Amino acid sequence: MGEEELTLESVTVGGQPLLRPFIERLRLRPLLGEALGPVDRRLKLDPVDSALLLVRNFALSRHPLYRIPDWLRQFDPAQVALTTEQMQLVNDDRLGRVLDRLFVADPRTLTTRIVVPMVAEFGIDLSRCHQDSTTVTFSGVYAAPPPRADRRRRLRIVHGHNKDHRPDLKQLVWSLTVSADGAVPVHYNVYDGNRTDDQLHVDTWEALRRVVGSPDFIYVADCKLCTRDNMAHLDHAGGRFITVLPRSRKEDARFRAYLVEHAVDWQVVCQRPPRRRQSDPQECFEAVEATEPTVEGYRLVWYRSSDKWQRDQQHRDHAIQTARQQLERLRERTGRRTLKTADQVRAAADRILADTETGDWIQVHLVPREKHDHQQAGPGRPGLHTR
Repeated sequence: MGEEELTLESVTVGGQPLLRPFIERLRLRPLLGEALGPVDRRLKLDPVDSALLLVRNFALSRHPLYRIPDWLRQFDPAQVALTTEQMQLVNDDRLGRVLDRLFVADPRTLTTRIVVPMVAEFGIDLSRCHQDSTTVTFSGVYAAPPPRADRRRRLRIVHGHNKDHRPDLKQLVWSLTVSADGAVPVHYNVYDGNRTDDQLHVDTWEALRRVVGSPDFIYVADCKLCTRDNMAHLDHAGGRFITVLPRSRKEDARFRAYLVEHAVDWQVVCQRPPRRRQSDPQECFEAVEATEPTVEGYRLVWYRSSDKWQRDQQHRDHAIQTARQQLERLRERTGRRTLKTADQVRAAADRILADTETGDWIQVHLVPREKHDHQQAGPGRPGLHTR
């Protein structure tokens, strides 16, 4: 019996078996096939296979395009629905061309076609949808691109209100809406970099109404939704919404002034265990309904939480400590240069209180002190009897 050469080959299964039933139930292959169009027989690798490979990588690892081929070769070909020969064909150029085709196919329409049957297939509750937006920052020079061949409008990478606190960089605005049931993404969109958040909600709500099939859902968003035009559009269309009242509204100022003079009957609406240390007290949420609606006639409810109390207390303590240190340094410099008169000292102290926002907790009093100057009454060198 001759000796046979044995070769040990190790492959990985990983989380691929978990993705397969989701891909099948979402019908991603036929939907991607319809979006990408007929297959060119000259292509050695079907663009749908490449697109599904991008889905698998994004769900499990999120590698850049040039790293995906190395990531792929660790798996058993059967687990990624490819043959060994097809796996050798995967490279960043082919994956990039698939992304170009997806862009031309309008991924937003494709997303809607995936989401609508997904909601029915998995029984996702869309009675409440949460929306938020962020900015995608870009570095480099982005000149105005030429018009597209299909006449579709290109997005503009321009300067805007950057949420990464990088006003020197250009950006795009990305909006995402998820369901309250499991935070499942149900809608997204990308806008020009100078598009403000308050201009996104009408388009987003209309898209969600088409996905849900009716306006019978609660739309939850931040304070950028709280404009008369946005709320009126949703209200007139039969929609419901929850938003945050901005500090700039007069209702906020009136309620804060009311709290100073009156006691409010706060009602506990929710309690939950602490999210950090088990030794911390329970988080408590309280609410009270406003006696009057907003100027537009919408219901207004005020909330407060124990976590917010702690954060406010820490903020106050830090601000008071900062103001006291600056006032102490101001006291040491009093009488020099531009701090010689009482008005100059008062103005400097007021600036410190304004910058640290501690005027409600710190009072500054100017205490005059007598300064005695001694001068010789007559000429000559001073002695024991000099006046």
